[in-house]
Amino acid sequence: MPLAPPSVSAAAPTLAPVLPVQPTLVTITTCDPGGCWASDGSRLQRFGPNLVGPRGVCTVQASQLHCP
Repeated sequence: MPLAPPSVSAAAPTLAPVLPVQPTLVTITTCDPGGCWASDGSRLQRFGPNLVGPRGVCTVQASQLHCP
């Protein structure tokens, strides 16, 4: 009667901890009457007192920009 080969147990893979991703700080670099340029290269159109980016209305706090 042949003997079965010894079974090899695979070790569970170790996963690296997931670190939270810090959002990149985007600031206003320069403005003109039609809108502003942001430090990430995007153009924000002026719509009344607001700035509108590619995804909607942005809020400005000092020179820091928060867009959706």
